[in-house]
Amino acid sequence: MMDKNDGLLEYFVNKVPVKTLIFIEKNGPTYGAEIRDELGVTTYSHLNKTIKTLEKHGMIKGRVDGRKRFLETTSYGSELAESFAQVLGDLE
Repeated sequence: MMDKNDGLLEYFVNKVPVKTLIFIEKNGPTYGAEIRDELGVTTYSHLNKTIKTLEKHGMIKGRVDGRKRFLETTSYGSELAESFAQVLGDLE
């Protein structure tokens, strides 16, 4: 389990990481441009930073197929995405 002091809580207060994780979970293997277009993230560098952090914490994993790098959630990421989706649904 992650230590609360590693900044993860502050990271997930931001809506882009949460929506990115939920999008990857709901859409299966997907790639950065699809995520960027769907979420309306203005720069790919911002999304890339988000993706790297999600990977670092074991929530998503990537695989290369041709020129595209597809992203999918891990079992840990799936659990979190489902929980976040439920919380977001409750808040709306």
